[in-house]
Amino acid sequence: MLKNKNILFIAPSFFGYEIEIKNHLVQKGAIVDYLDDRMNKSVIYKILNRVKFPFIDLFNSIMFNKKIKFLKEDYDYIFIIKCESVSIKSLKKLHDKYVTSVFILYLWDSISNVRGIENKFSYFDRIYSFDITNCKSYPLITYRPLFFSNKFMTVNNHETKILYDASFIGTDHGDRKKIIEMLLKKNSDLNVFIYMYSPSKAISFVKRLFRFKNMSLISLNYSKMSFSEIIDIISKSNVVIDIHNKNQDGLTMRTIEAFALNKKIITTNKSIVYTDIYGTGNVLVMDRYKPQEIREFLDKKFLPYNEAIKSNYSISSFISFIFEEREIL
Repeated sequence: MLKNKNILFIAPSFFGYEIEIKNHLVQKGAIVDYLDDRMNKSVIYKILNRVKFPFIDLFNSIMFNKKIKFLKEDYDYIFIIKCESVSIKSLKKLHDKYVTSVFILYLWDSISNVRGIENKFSYFDRIYSFDITNCKSYPLITYRPLFFSNKFMTVNNHETKILYDASFIGTDHGDRKKIIEMLLKKNSDLNVFIYMYSPSKAISFVKRLFRFKNMSLISLNYSKMSFSEIIDIISKSNVVIDIHNKNQDGLTMRTIEAFALNKKIITTNKSIVYTDIYGTGNVLVMDRYKPQEIREFLDKKFLPYNEAIKSNYSISSFISFIFEEREIL
């Protein structure tokens, strides 16, 4: 269905997942032009854009107009992820130029985290979201979970030596660090790998000023882990820890990657109980305000996940669903 289709793909740079999507579209035969959703890569810009600082939409529109001058004259699909930086003015311009294109929006963040996104819904023919609660609240939005990269399918867990009882890999935001610290205190006998990423030393410094009375013992890292490094750590872990954003209900990438690698999952996300990942006994829902001891869960026998269900979370299934509207099993 996608062979020889022209696709304009607009998405923020996010740990290489946007490249994974583009490459898979190309593998399916599509001709893809990619634009970064963000008009500037600086940390200051990201903050101003997130809080919708006055005149940021004007800046985004000016920068976006410069980019679209070099685009093709015709696209079969305009596929946008998140649409945080593409202003309404820019969406109107795209609609005027690409009258016959199918406009698709995928939200890999919750509506409450993307200011003004509801005002952009009318510009899209199809809207999907990873957030179950948002889909229930907005009938026009179709639920579609996130995905795991094909790179996770090439791992042989049987040949990998387990080095860690549990591991956490994630960005330093919200109350994540506090929850991890409480969990470590409750489970001091366990060998837990922690990799907490911060995009900026300046932001970390400001956070430390506000947390002065409760200085963290968890060190921060200012470089992102590669796919291969993430796969390596998860493969060597019995359990993967997921601390979700409390303003979201969708399954995180880390949860789905752990699922792909046949790992037990400890998560603060209660909505996982409504998904087909839950039910094998391999998932523990943790109270984010009072993390519990996890030794008993670690010692429980792992029951293999259903392979048919797992394939539903692959990037191939994700692309097919978004563009061909195949239903989840």
